[in-house]
Amino acid sequence: MISCPVNKQIKIAYTVYGRDSEYSECDHNPYNGENCIFHTETFNELSNICNGKTSCLIRETDLTDPCALKGINVVKRLLIEYNCIGKYFFFFN
Repeated sequence: MISCPVNKQIKIAYTVYGRDSEYSECDHNPYNGENCIFHTETFNELSNICNGKTSCLIRETDLTDPCALKGINVVKRLLIEYNCIGKYFFFFN
């Protein structure tokens, strides 16, 4: 779950979903297989799900699996960078 303080809303800035050797520095068993990673697709999916909300629960089933599309069965990583922005109200006469 990602969240922002009261009176702020989520704005997705950057995402990476999948698996490649670049994002395996925390693993006890580094990944040396074929890369299967999404940037734009995951960004669009998470933007549609989370932008404008105060909190957002993200489930693996909400995202297109870039590894399954290549027939690779591997544990994936999700990196999300987001900002909490103020809610703006405009009034017109």
